[in-house]
Amino acid sequence: YLEMDWLGVQDRRTYYFWLLGDYEAAIEAHRLATEFDPRDLSPMAFRVPEYNLSRGHLKEARREIEAIRARDPENLMAVPILVYLDLMEGRFASAEDLIEELLSRDPPVKRIPTSNFFSRTALGYVYLKTGRVREGRRLLEMVRDVALDRIENGAGYAQHYDLARVYAMLEDQDQAIHRLQVAIDRGWPFYYTEMGPTDPMLENLVGNPGFEAVMADLKAELDVEREWVLEILALPEPERFHAMVMDAEARLEVLWEAQGAGS
Repeated sequence: YLEMDWLGVQDRRTYYFWLLGDYEAAIEAHRLATEFDPRDLSPMAFRVPEYNLSRGHLKEARREIEAIRARDPENLMAVPILVYLDLMEGRFASAEDLIEELLSRDPPVKRIPTSNFFSRTALGYVYLKTGRVREGRRLLEMVRDVALDRIENGAGYAQHYDLARVYAMLEDQDQAIHRLQVAIDRGWPFYYTEMGPTDPMLENLVGNPGFEAVMADLKAELDVEREWVLEILALPEPERFHAMVMDAEARLEVLWEAQGAGS
């Protein structure tokens, strides 16, 4: 438990310093965590690449993720981030190859596996961007129907966020904004930190007053969180360590529930 507590605290310290704009301190906290637990399967291995992605430092993010893949070609956790980078950079052929790699690892089933919602949604985006509009819309409509069925049986923020992307690409902006707000309300208050400031699959929402209002509210939430982080960092030890352990445990619970009861 002590090891897990220490790793969790380093992970939260990485996030805290990123949130406060102290990127050098965030990288140092990340280095300490990965030295203690160097396994690339650890989610902490992806923190700095994700933060570089969210800052728009795409070259740095790609270099770090490709280094992880080079060390462990079977590590599929790196692939969705590479897909996302390809979408942001308009590298659609590369994105499609990576998506097909992800999809090939899962046996064909009637219901789309939760892990494949992103893959199939991203593939729909690629189809739309490369002139295969009918194929793209048909795939996105299938993802929408399966996701709605899963949500009826209970779902966390992940499926709602996927639906926001799908509705945005299907040009149903009202539903897209609604699902994005639900995703945030159900535990995804970190849109900017985890996905970067511009999700290409939500590009149809840019300029929509409702979307801009949701983003403004989210920025305000992050400002409040920054104040809370400053309060934690100002605590004396051991109170600070304990507060960070509690925060790490709460974050893990949110991630655990992300797939929802219908997964």
